[in-house]
Amino acid sequence: MPTRTTFALVLVLSVVGAAVAGPKGAPRYRFRAGEKFAYMVETTTQIETTGPNLRNTATMSQLIDLTWEVGRVDGDGKATITQTIERIRCKAVTPNSTLTHDTKKPQGGGASAGADNDSRRKIVERLNGVVGARLSASVDPQGRIDDIRLIGGVSNFSYWEGVGNPASEAGFRRLMGQLIPLLPENVAASGDSWSVKGQESVAGGKTITETRYTCNGTEERDGRSLQKLSLAVTRTTENESGEVVGTSNGSGSVYLDTAAGRLIESRLTHTREQEIAVPDAKVTKKVTETITLKLAD
Repeated sequence: MPTRTTFALVLVLSVVGAAVAGPKGAPRYRFRAGEKFAYMVETTTQIETTGPNLRNTATMSQLIDLTWEVGRVDGDGKATITQTIERIRCKAVTPNSTLTHDTKKPQGGGASAGADNDSRRKIVERLNGVVGARLSASVDPQGRIDDIRLIGGVSNFSYWEGVGNPASEAGFRRLMGQLIPLLPENVAASGDSWSVKGQESVAGGKTITETRYTCNGTEERDGRSLQKLSLAVTRTTENESGEVVGTSNGSGSVYLDTAAGRLIESRLTHTREQEIAVPDAKVTKKVTETITLKLAD
């Protein structure tokens, strides 16, 4: 049973309000103080391990209910927001065990078959512990994220550290760079592309992430004409000597209501492969993760 749980802690840019400064016709997010919204994030992770006489698959899925509230909005349209995780529903399946949990039943609601009790307890603690976590951040009309800080609600577990921590600045900023598009400086025509590049420190080196957006024109969805963007993400990890020790790639799509200044839906699938050191054998692990962010029904 995997003991590391992947969370999608997502700040959703979905706001209406007064127009903000920028080139005429260029898409911008718009914010109005006091608005509060509910969203759903779904993550699915599949881990395939293959080798001589070996092939097994483990899967994990999560549904995360969250809300966020717009606070102060300055004269340039930059807003302070507060995001809260309300509920997490999780299912993890390996060849030998199944675990389900709903944080609405924190005393152990759900079922477990064949799972190690200690592993199950740790996963349940992590899920229960992050519910109620509140993050504050500032977001400008183009989608730049700044001033990220945890303001309460998450238990102080020692394993909530680094870029995998949904309550850390590094973890929060990584997810923002993947799912929340940084809008172009000027009006983007169909086929136009722009890129965003950043890096973060990790144990033993650094990770460089580049996200490339491409405008795909408009698409009708649920009776609305939405701007569609495709995105491609490349992540490279280097050691302290600057040598590349790993790469991974992702792709996805984004739907924007540019008239309202609202992000409607974002989806990203990310895949990475690595070889596991096993004497006299080649064993490969492939991890595929899909994160979907959308307005709650």
